[in-house]
Amino acid sequence: MTVNTGARTRLFFAHQSVGADIVAGIQTLARERPVPEVEALEAPVAASNHRRVLWHAALGRNGDPVSKLSAFAEWLDAGIGGAVDHAMIKFCYVDLADPARADSLARTYGEFMARIRARHPRLRLVHCTIPLRTLPHGPYALLRRAMGHRHAELERNRAREMFNAALRRQAQDEPLFDLARHESTRPDGRACAQPSAAGVVPGLTPDYSSDGGHLNERGRKILAGAFLDMFDTLESH
Repeated sequence: MTVNTGARTRLFFAHQSVGADIVAGIQTLARERPVPEVEALEAPVAASNHRRVLWHAALGRNGDPVSKLSAFAEWLDAGIGGAVDHAMIKFCYVDLADPARADSLARTYGEFMARIRARHPRLRLVHCTIPLRTLPHGPYALLRRAMGHRHAELERNRAREMFNAALRRQAQDEPLFDLARHESTRPDGRACAQPSAAGVVPGLTPDYSSDGGHLNERGRKILAGAFLDMFDTLESH
């Protein structure tokens, strides 16, 4: 993990539960170090003397990504867009589970961000891939796959990865926190994925979660570390 103690950077992070897990991980890492790298504060904006500040808020309704985009725009237009340097919204895994909706959501997201750029030209946008869920694993899951059974979560993660692939293309010129890629990378660097009829599908590393979707203590700290690494790169944008 890199550490930058120079420039001041302020980021607004709109999220739901997995985002809250990452914020909790950042707060844990901050307690383990003599000088916190990032101060995490709940929005609205409050005064802070830290060089790097993360203002965050839970926005919208899970399962309704458009409600999250609308709430994000309302926060930015209400003043936070002029008080921070960067802003990022993260969807939840429950916001997309059908591959047939992935392209539509990617277009909606891209069109929405174009409007935000026009309304807030000084604001620098940061993008975030949709988190994944764990895929069935273990001897029983292996046996079922060998027998031709296909778990529903495979298709749901495929939908999320379709959106994420489109987002990676859209965000080539702007910062991206590839949450899904970090979630699907094991501690030894190997990818956590399974084959399907439509190709290889990534999944949340089982060691990072206790319930198949949210991050456990280990997952929170690993993803928080990756988030802080991304935070360092913002100072060059």
